[in-house]
Amino acid sequence: MRQCNDILSHTMFDEKDCNGLVLCDKFLPVEILTDIFFYVDYKTAMNCRLVCKRWQVLMNHVWYKKTNQTMAKPFPWDNNMPWSVFYLTCTKKPYGRNLLKDYSDTKDMDYWRSLNWRFRCNSYFWLERPMYVPNLKDIIYHPRIQNVDLEDEGIHPYIIDTYRPTIEISEWINCREDHPPISYELTVELVDINNKQVEQFYTSYDIKREEQNQRLQFLHTFEDYGIGVRKITFKHVMRSMSFKTVTLNLPSECKCIR
Repeated sequence: MRQCNDILSHTMFDEKDCNGLVLCDKFLPVEILTDIFFYVDYKTAMNCRLVCKRWQVLMNHVWYKKTNQTMAKPFPWDNNMPWSVFYLTCTKKPYGRNLLKDYSDTKDMDYWRSLNWRFRCNSYFWLERPMYVPNLKDIIYHPRIQNVDLEDEGIHPYIIDTYRPTIEISEWINCREDHPPISYELTVELVDINNKQVEQFYTSYDIKREEQNQRLQFLHTFEDYGIGVRKITFKHVMRSMSFKTVTLNLPSECKCIR
């Protein structure tokens, strides 16, 4: 498919002009072109935006339709929204999924950074991470931290600053019966591009003896937070198995926050 255009000189874009809708000497309505381009692959859809101003506007609506299909529900729309918002949403599918890597202790902890382990060895306490800890019961203090870069995960800064999607934090923990009761701490920070804190959530809990070998859940939801959030810092301190999630969700009725 190619665009037929015999005019070589540059002309200003006119919304009422049909230039860009005539293909091979045939006029195609916007509705038909939108339906056709809806089925092209992402790379082709990106290149189509470069044809002319008319196609650029047209492809924004095509990307919006693709995003609605990806989300399986209406996505927010306004005239100032960059098309890259739709591209990131379609390619990375960031909403409604767990943004943490290695969220279960049964997996490798490559994405976690350990801070000042404290463990028992021959009746002495050590404050650095050992190469090998022979027994989990020897670990006394084990803080770990993971940073979630929202844009890397596919969440455009425009969405964060304009619509403020809810950020849901959840962690299930389990303290085994053969352990002494433990204390649990969770700190979640929303930070800007300069690593300055925008908002923080902190909670701690002492697990009782009768609660051992049970699954306990800790929840928190960030709403209406300040602008500029670019990262989420998830830090927890514990010595037991856990399952962690950080999820961003756009509400069904999404409104701009100015």
